[in-house]
Amino acid sequence: MRNSLRMRSTAALAACALAACALAACAVAVSLAGCGSADDAANPVVLRHKAPAKHVTREADPTANMSAAASATRSPTAVSVKFQLDSRPEPGQPLGIELALIPADATVLRVSARVEGNDGLSIVSGGDIPLVDKPVLKTPIRHTVTVMPKADGIYTLVVTVTADNDGDSRKTAFSIPVIVGKGLAEGASAELTAKRP
Repeated sequence: MRNSLRMRSTAALAACALAACALAACAVAVSLAGCGSADDAANPVVLRHKAPAKHVTREADPTANMSAAASATRSPTAVSVKFQLDSRPEPGQPLGIELALIPADATVLRVSARVEGNDGLSIVSGGDIPLVDKPVLKTPIRHTVTVMPKADGIYTLVVTVTADNDGDSRKTAFSIPVIVGKGLAEGASAELTAKRP
């Protein structure tokens, strides 16, 4: 009787093992069927889970290589200014400076600007940026100004932007530093250091 009981237990275990192997084989077959077979159209489960790829295109910032000019105001301005020097500033050599006026407020109807240099930095051309009607929001208004530095030193180019909207006109001054040649001479640098408290 014991032998008979053992044989039945062994047979039952073998049957369970065989069923488990068959179940595992079916699971492997089902998982392999969804792994990109050539006949994906016949596999509706795969098609249902595939989502079309979304391509997000971001516009490149045309002023990404430019530096931002400093404004004295702490509040947001209706127009921002960026700049880029064409070459290394040298005394007695004309220097091109590319400017970009970027409307940041949708209510701006007109934009114009005037460019001035301090003593030793004269404007050769492009001192006035003509009036632009209905500027497009965040689209740069490009302009090139040419300056002539007199000697080594640190100069300031000031861009005064006028932004008009429905009867209101706002002027904002932006500063652009221009370091010419060696910058400050040793004597001037020591003098400035001595004046600091």
